[in-house]
Amino acid sequence: MNDIYQYERSELAQVRAQLLHLFFIVGIFSFLVNLLLLTGPLYMLHIYDRVLPSGAVQTLVALSLMACLAYAVMGVLDHTRAHHRPNSCAIFDAARSAGFFARHAERPIRTAQRATSRAERSHVH
Repeated sequence: MNDIYQYERSELAQVRAQLLHLFFIVGIFSFLVNLLLLTGPLYMLHIYDRVLPSGAVQTLVALSLMACLAYAVMGVLDHTRAHHRPNSCAIFDAARSAGFFARHAERPIRTAQRATSRAERSHVH
């Protein structure tokens, strides 16, 4: 019984190793998007700290342009991440499904064959 679970773990590890680069790419994009989510709070912090006390319109324009640029970069990264994530999940699912289905489809057949052979052996003796 332990051997079956060990086989499944090693197969899962094999598939994960094949797709590690895709998971790494999605992880990097997720990290960068989460980092860029700080744009709004940092923008407001600088507005209250620099623009309001001094009344500098140039600082407001510069901060607003930087915030817009950061939001644009975040949109591109999020779009790219949203494109790669389903692809990596579909590849992972396809790699896992074939072996999983074959093993679990054969299980009832093997169980029925064992029960039949046990019944035949018990009637023979």
